[in-house]
Amino acid sequence: MTVSIQNENDYSLGVHCKSGDKDIGYRLLKKGELYEWRFRLNLKKTTLYFCGFHNGQIEKGVFDIYDATRDEERCQICTWKAVEDGVYGYSNMSPPPALLFYKWLK
Repeated sequence: MTVSIQNENDYSLGVHCKSGDKDIGYRLLKKGELYEWRFRLNLKKTTLYFCGFHNGQIEKGVFDIYDATRDEERCQICTWKAVEDGVYGYSNMSPPPALLFYKWLK
């Protein structure tokens, strides 16, 4: 599996991603930059990664960026774009339009 997060905002976006037993790390993404990693599902297919987002001043939210129960059939390359109103998910396995999965905190 591959997870890719792209910042499409006019500000730098801090992103820190983890699973229950692995810290993927923190990245500060300028507009257009990507944060990407690859992994294998665990045997029980309960793999879960979550990411915290902030713009340097305020927290924008903490979201489940990969949840095997939701995403195993949805995407093998799970692409996320952070835009003005939140985080949109894209799938490489089916052509529906991007879906707004998470709205930024107010």
